[in-house]
Amino acid sequence: MKTKPGIPAGSCRLVIIDDHPILREGLVAVLKKQWTIVGQAANIKEARGLFAALTKAPDLVILDIGLKETENGLELLPFLAERYKHARDPGAPAVLVYSIWLCSITLHLLLAHVL
Repeated sequence: MKTKPGIPAGSCRLVIIDDHPILREGLVAVLKKQWTIVGQAANIKEARGLFAALTKAPDLVILDIGLKETENGLELLPFLAERYKHARDPGAPAVLVYSIWLCSITLHLLLAHVL
């Protein structure tokens, strides 16, 4: 893998939030050459604790929508917006949301949290 010119490998900070350990481990294995993995969480409670403990905002958060049968990863978006509303450098993290469940309900949930 190549990095963008002027951005050294490992200089971008990443948080992974997914309830499947094997998926988190796979993402770490693939991404650790390019990113600095600053934290992982399996649920919203762990994620909130992780973000509260970080002194510097990550550059990217990879967020699973379906964390558990009873948790929607999108519920973390308002927390992140509040946590990083005053962040200046490097600013609020970008959030990449994904789901293995491709259906209109997932799209409606996403849009309800974004709009």
